[in-house]
Amino acid sequence: MAGRLLAGGKAPILTSAPASPPMRVRPASRDYTLTEPRAEEWPLIEWPDGNTEPLKYWLSTLAAAASLETLVSTAQAALAHRARLQELKQELGLGHYEGRGWRPPVSTPRRGWQWSAARPRHSRG
Repeated sequence: MAGRLLAGGKAPILTSAPASPPMRVRPASRDYTLTEPRAEEWPLIEWPDGNTEPLKYWLSTLAAAASLETLVSTAQAALAHRARLQELKQELGLGHYEGRGWRPPVSTPRRGWQWSAARPRHSRG
Protein backbone atom coordinates (compact mmCIF):
# COMPACT_ATOMS: atom_id res chain seq x y z
CA MET A 1 0.00 0.00 0.00
CA ALA A 2 2.69 2.50 -0.87
CA GLY A 3 1.35 6.01 -1.01
CA ARG A 4 -2.33 5.08 -0.56
CA LEU A 5 -4.62 4.91 2.46
CA LEU A 6 -8.20 3.73 2.42
CA ALA A 7 -11.27 5.40 3.98
CA GLY A 8 -13.61 2.80 5.39
CA GLY A 9 -11.98 0.16 3.21
CA LYS A 10 -13.92 1.24 0.11
CA ALA A 11 -12.32 4.30 -1.47
CA PRO A 12 -8.95 6.01 -1.02
CA ILE A 13 -9.08 9.07 1.15
CA LEU A 14 -5.62 10.12 0.11
CA THR A 15 -3.51 9.14 -2.85
CA SER A 16 0.05 10.35 -2.80
CA ALA A 17 2.19 10.17 -5.91
CA PRO A 18 5.52 8.48 -5.07
CA ALA A 19 7.51 11.42 -6.48
CA SER A 20 5.72 14.08 -4.40
CA PRO A 21 6.58 14.23 -0.69
CA PRO A 22 3.94 15.44 1.78
CA MET A 23 3.84 19.23 1.99
CA ARG A 24 2.30 21.90 4.20
CA VAL A 25 0.61 25.04 2.90
CA ARG A 26 -0.28 28.51 4.19
CA PRO A 27 -3.93 29.23 3.40
CA ALA A 28 -4.67 32.59 1.81
CA SER A 29 -6.49 35.09 3.98
CA ARG A 30 -8.34 38.33 3.35
CA ASP A 31 -7.77 39.45 6.92
CA TYR A 32 -5.56 42.44 6.14
CA THR A 33 -5.04 43.21 9.82
CA LEU A 34 -2.80 40.15 10.27
CA THR A 35 0.78 41.12 10.99
CA GLU A 36 2.14 37.63 10.34
CA PRO A 37 1.16 34.97 7.81
CA ARG A 38 -1.24 32.26 8.93
CA ALA A 39 0.24 29.04 10.29
CA GLU A 40 1.03 26.19 7.92
CA GLU A 41 -1.60 23.47 7.51
CA TRP A 42 -1.77 20.03 5.95
CA PRO A 43 -3.81 19.76 2.75
CA LEU A 44 -5.77 16.51 2.57
CA ILE A 45 -7.43 15.52 -0.70
CA GLU A 46 -9.84 12.66 -1.36
CA TRP A 47 -9.08 11.54 -4.91
CA PRO A 48 -10.17 7.96 -5.68
CA ASP A 49 -8.33 6.02 -8.37
CA GLY A 50 -9.99 6.42 -11.76
CA ASN A 51 -11.50 9.84 -11.01
CA THR A 52 -10.29 12.77 -13.10
CA GLU A 53 -10.89 15.24 -10.25
CA PRO A 54 -10.74 15.11 -6.45
CA LEU A 55 -13.98 14.61 -4.51
CA LYS A 56 -13.21 16.69 -1.40
CA TYR A 57 -10.55 18.92 0.11
CA TRP A 58 -9.65 19.55 3.75
CA LEU A 59 -7.05 21.57 5.64
CA SER A 60 -5.73 20.21 8.91
CA THR A 61 -3.98 22.11 11.69
CA LEU A 62 -2.26 19.02 13.11
CA ALA A 63 1.39 19.49 14.03
CA ALA A 64 4.04 19.42 11.33
CA ALA A 65 5.49 16.26 12.91
CA ALA A 66 2.18 14.37 12.49
CA SER A 67 2.45 11.22 10.41
CA LEU A 68 0.34 10.54 7.34
CA GLU A 69 -1.47 7.77 9.24
CA THR A 70 -2.34 10.19 12.07
CA LEU A 71 -3.57 12.79 9.60
CA VAL A 72 -5.80 10.32 7.77
CA SER A 73 -7.16 8.63 10.91
CA THR A 74 -8.00 12.05 12.41
CA ALA A 75 -9.80 13.06 9.20
CA GLN A 76 -11.73 9.77 9.17
CA ALA A 77 -12.75 10.23 12.82
CA ALA A 78 -13.94 13.78 12.10
CA LEU A 79 -16.00 12.57 9.12
CA ALA A 80 -17.54 9.77 11.20
CA HIS A 81 -18.38 12.25 13.98
CA ARG A 82 -19.96 14.68 11.51
CA ALA A 83 -22.05 11.89 9.95
CA ARG A 84 -23.25 10.69 13.38
CA LEU A 85 -24.15 14.25 14.40
CA GLN A 86 -26.20 14.68 11.22
CA GLU A 87 -27.94 11.36 11.89
CA LEU A 88 -28.81 12.44 15.45
CA LYS A 89 -30.18 15.76 14.19
CA GLN A 90 -32.48 13.92 11.79
CA GLU A 91 -33.59 11.38 14.42
CA LEU A 92 -34.38 14.04 17.02
CA GLY A 93 -35.68 16.67 14.59
CA LEU A 94 -33.15 19.25 15.75
CA GLY A 95 -31.94 20.28 12.31
CA HIS A 96 -35.00 22.50 11.91
CA TYR A 97 -33.94 24.61 14.90
CA GLU A 98 -30.27 24.88 14.00
CA GLY A 99 -29.00 28.42 14.36
CA ARG A 100 -32.11 29.59 16.23
CA GLY A 101 -30.95 28.82 19.74
CA TRP A 102 -32.91 26.83 22.31
CA ARG A 103 -35.80 29.27 22.76
CA PRO A 104 -38.25 28.25 19.97
CA PRO A 105 -38.57 24.56 20.95
CA VAL A 106 -38.66 25.37 24.69
CA SER A 107 -40.58 28.65 25.00
CA THR A 108 -43.95 27.54 23.58
CA PRO A 109 -44.42 24.49 25.85
CA ARG A 110 -43.26 26.54 28.82
CA ARG A 111 -45.84 29.27 28.10
CA GLY A 112 -48.55 26.62 27.85
CA TRP A 113 -47.56 25.17 31.20
CA GLN A 114 -47.55 28.64 32.80
CA TRP A 115 -51.01 29.38 31.38
CA SER A 116 -52.46 26.12 32.65
CA ALA A 117 -50.85 26.59 36.08
CA ALA A 118 -52.20 30.15 36.42
CA ARG A 119 -55.80 29.26 35.50
CA PRO A 120 -58.28 29.15 38.34
CA ARG A 121 -59.15 25.59 39.21
CA HIS A 122 -62.78 24.71 39.86
CA SER A 123 -63.55 21.96 42.26
CA ARG A 124 -66.06 19.40 41.17
CA GLY A 125 -68.78 18.68 43.62
